[in-house]
Amino acid sequence: MNHHNTAGGVLPSITIPKCMESLDKHVGTAEDSNGLFQGFEKYLIKLLKLMSDQQQEEEKLIVA
Repeated sequence: MNHHNTAGGVLPSITIPKCMESLDKHVGTAEDSNGLFQGFEKYLIKLLKLMSDQQQEEEKLIVA
């Protein structure tokens, strides 16, 4: 989500849909790229683990 407001006014209240509540969120500014990269790296690690686990389960089904 982008909460950037260049007008200096009050930011609107944002409600995240229930289907997206389990997603990781990054709170910070565009200048805080280190936190963003760490979040993306964490996401990629989770994705690769999920894919590896799924492949192992499929291989078990083939062997069984």
